[in-house]
Amino acid sequence: MVFAMALAVLRAVAQTTTPQYLFLTTSVPNGQGAFVPGIVTYTVDTTTGALTQITPPPVQTRGVPGALAINNGGTFLFAIATNSAGQGAVESFSVGSDGSLTEVGASPYTISNPQAAPIMIAVSPNGAYL
Repeated sequence: MVFAMALAVLRAVAQTTTPQYLFLTTSVPNGQGAFVPGIVTYTVDTTTGALTQITPPPVQTRGVPGALAINNGGTFLFAIATNSAGQGAVESFSVGSDGSLTEVGASPYTISNPQAAPIMIAVSPNGAYL
């Protein structure tokens, strides 16, 4: 299955170390002929720099994702988003060994000030804090 992605609407990027996965926020197909906000995963050839989209389909997000961050182990990806009430939130995904994304249980998590609109996100070097 091939997905055509318009990189002109690229919003954010995060990359793991080994294996090399690159995550992009962009518009993804919803299976009904339309495009919705989502995250696409690519493998990175560390010799040539070539990108190859992984086989699992892109992940649809609940809202328009913003900045991305990934933990040092490459096992969790976090995206700035909005919750169903339109409040600032963080979506959390587990990263499979094949680079596929699965949304974590209670995600998205509302930030402490629901009226705030987060613009950046980072994971602490020890992975204990977001």
